[in-house]
Amino acid sequence: MATQHKTASTHRSAIVRGAHQLDIVGYSTRRKFGADNTVRSRSFDAGGFVWALVCRFVANPAQARGLTLASISLELLRNQTDEDVVAMASVRIDDPTGCGRYPAAEWHSAEPHIFPARSRKAVAWELSVPDMFLEHQERYVMDDCLTIHCTVDVIREESVDGATRNYSVVVPPPPSLSQDIHRLRQEMWWPDVTFVVDQTKIQAHKIVLAMRSPVFAAQFHGEMKVKTMRSLRIDDMSASTFKAMLHFVYTDELPKPKKGACHLAMARDLLVVADLYDLERLRLMCENILSKSITVGNVMSTLMLVHNRHSCRQLEASCVEFIASDPDLYDAVQATDEYKELEKACPSFMYEITKKVATRAVARNKSPSTSFTGCGTDSSRESVSRYNPSTVMIGAHEFRIENLNAVRKTHSVGQYIQSGSFQVGGYNWAIEVFPSEYEEGNTECIGLFVKQLNNGNDDDDDDDNDDEDEDDDDGYDDDDEEEEEEDDDDMDEDRDNDNNVGADENHGNGDGDKNEDEGNDGKDVEALLTFKIEDPTGKSPAYKKTLTHVYADGAGESKGYLNFITAECANSHYVGHDGSLTIQCRVEVTTRSCTSGTPVAGAVIHVPVPPFNLALHLEQLLASESGWDVMFLVEDSEIRAHGLVVATRSPALHEEVESATGMDHVKIDAMRATVFKAILHFIYTDELPRVDDHVPAVGGDSTMMAGEMLAAACRFRLERMKRLCENLLAENITPKNALATLRIAGRHGCTELEGHCVEYMSLPHIAKDVMKSLKSVL
Repeated sequence: MATQHKTASTHRSAIVRGAHQLDIVGYSTRRKFGADNTVRSRSFDAGGFVWALVCRFVANPAQARGLTLASISLELLRNQTDEDVVAMASVRIDDPTGCGRYPAAEWHSAEPHIFPARSRKAVAWELSVPDMFLEHQERYVMDDCLTIHCTVDVIREESVDGATRNYSVVVPPPPSLSQDIHRLRQEMWWPDVTFVVDQTKIQAHKIVLAMRSPVFAAQFHGEMKVKTMRSLRIDDMSASTFKAMLHFVYTDELPKPKKGACHLAMARDLLVVADLYDLERLRLMCENILSKSITVGNVMSTLMLVHNRHSCRQLEASCVEFIASDPDLYDAVQATDEYKELEKACPSFMYEITKKVATRAVARNKSPSTSFTGCGTDSSRESVSRYNPSTVMIGAHEFRIENLNAVRKTHSVGQYIQSGSFQVGGYNWAIEVFPSEYEEGNTECIGLFVKQLNNGNDDDDDDDNDDEDEDDDDGYDDDDEEEEEEDDDDMDEDRDNDNNVGADENHGNGDGDKNEDEGNDGKDVEALLTFKIEDPTGKSPAYKKTLTHVYADGAGESKGYLNFITAECANSHYVGHDGSLTIQCRVEVTTRSCTSGTPVAGAVIHVPVPPFNLALHLEQLLASESGWDVMFLVEDSEIRAHGLVVATRSPALHEEVESATGMDHVKIDAMRATVFKAILHFIYTDELPRVDDHVPAVGGDSTMMAGEMLAAACRFRLERMKRLCENLLAENITPKNALATLRIAGRHGCTELEGHCVEYMSLPHIAKDVMKSLKSVL
């Protein structure tokens, strides 16, 4: 039986945005009214429909006569069309001082809301009042005025002609925030605290420790005695474990164990440290490693490790699940010396664990009663197996490349772009396109491949480090840059090898013949690949090629055509009027018949690990101004920051700070305050702020703001920010701002952005609008 599934990497919905600002003047007076009260905004337009905001106040039980803002509703005043209106909404309440002292209180709808068609009366959608506002109302009210910003995105299911969106003209350097902060400790720049651990002196930075750990924050910034001390003694911990903890604090990653060192021992040590210093991500990373490494021999010691550690409930549950998964396995655990010793030394603990195992076993309908009592006959168990006949699984994926010629200019020989992943036959796949072909000699051809993505669990990376560099007595890798550079080179080499696998097999003939792969281990996957592109005008026949390939399981192979089609042929017959090329790929996978059995033992509960949060902690540090030690004066605004972060992230801005030594502030000339805040936001997060939030302060449009950010990035030599700004300008190019964007690109030497502007304005349907815009200006 053939099962077909079709996916695509693009979505052709148009989102039309409207925004409204509601100022509630006399906010405190409004709250003193004795009955429920509402405030309605003036009507505003979004997506061609008329809307209004309604704020409702209710009695505040904490105050005798006070009211509080209870809800914010979005009303669609009328819908005279035959179609439902689908919309998303967000609410934002900013710090009214404009200094960024407090983060904005925000709420965003998780799902679209549907307003019915042909509604003559107003239809309301109750939004949520941001939690941050409810908890700290006094922060967001100034001069007895509360300002609420509401954004409405109306979603229209239609194609958008004209300008290319979300297009990158340059590839920005990868984020370097973690490496930059790590370099503080590697180079040991300006340390202000020394820890004495196991007779070893270890230097660090209070601001980094306090930013990452609530415990250190209380020690250094609270009322505790140690906040003024420059030397602290740490007992009951080895120096190597403390260094490993610092590695995580500065990088958000676990250190790599040395050759011969046990990664489980490291995880156990760091779990205790993470619990001590309230490092949640580190704790969950250690729990994840330990939960995936539970065996009969270590399950009881792991349970003892988490005993009375209330934050480690998930690891405890994983141990209990492991023991309760099978009676024979429980018998094996009981037979270990560890179990017997704990029965004698900690009977109450063992009784508690036994109850939990019994409860879990009953829930699994596998009662281990004979194992608990140690007597009685063996209980019978029924095993289950299933025969799965061979099945043909078919998946089709459509990959749309916007502005093909611009992509060819920005991607040299050997560089590729990749589609979104899609699943066929239980495997993940992706389309790889070499716009300027795969290797030298055929630059007028476009290469096309299908890659089988690795289906393994990436979380296991921390578990497989037994072949690292030379061993030393602390069991962990030292923090040196050379080691990290070697790792990066290895990664690049692996990527190249992955590409060569598929490309070399077709090199020289490009005929896509079937690859006879011997030595099949039963896990290899045979796939029939069909590539097709069609003429959007329907005048030329579809261009199609087919091949069969056996993919080695887990190898991450790519297979396809070095010379799928010439660029001239693609542009002449298959590129749309907007410059886009759409590639259709059909993958047909035949699964082998097999008989599988149900697993009966050793089940564990996966412990999820939260994403990197170093950037979030730095962003919170900037917003809170906690521990600031440098003040910038920009226009009339005093902007506080942290010299340590500035020094490691922007040497050029640090030079400005150094030149102002002895003064109480650093004056920044020829720059708007809102632009400088964007610079600091990037320095602390490695990402651009939301430009739309800064446009009103600049007094222009998003192009002006992005242009000023680009100029500031050039001034302070922030290469990644410069590239991000170039892409932002390219993504937001329109006929009205194309000439302004071109001037910005020329002023700052952005040749790729210049080329993109010229390419954009040369499109026939765009050139007319650009000329109209130019005439209106003249």
